[in-house]
Amino acid sequence: MDGVDVLSPNVLVNFAVLVLRLATERGLPVPGHRKTWVRQGALFSYAADRRADGREAAAYVDKILKGVRPKLLRTSRFCPYAYRVAV
Repeated sequence: MDGVDVLSPNVLVNFAVLVLRLATERGLPVPGHRKTWVRQGALFSYAADRRADGREAAAYVDKILKGVRPKLLRTSRFCPYAYRVAV
């Protein structure tokens, strides 16, 4: 099966629209790392949920600012991922 997998971060960031357009014109599936890519024609996206990461970090900082010693705080390795599929 043919498909497109762009390995260069520079191409992904600077030429995302072009990559998606060319792949769509040729009927090639493209994985993405942003949900907006799915809206623009990518087959799916799979990436860390940065919003959830931010909420977790904010809660952690809030506890520190309220006087909890960082040494007493639990650390977590929770990293939620968002998976979106074009249908």
